[in-house]
Amino acid sequence: GLCNSTAIHEPGSDAVGYYVGSITDITERKAAESELRQLTATLERRIVERTAALSASARRVRAR
Repeated sequence: GLCNSTAIHEPGSDAVGYYVGSITDITERKAAESELRQLTATLERRIVERTAALSASARRVRAR
């Protein structure tokens, strides 16, 4: 999880009286980030494949 804390100082002093903190469950965020990375990689691969196919098609047309 994501942790956050803040020191609360004693009034008129630099001494820390207590801490206030929170923990946030970021499981869903991490899963979404992972899925986005996978989708991006798939899209990039498809772009490379499609570019190669279009280049091959253009060469065939020019060769006629």
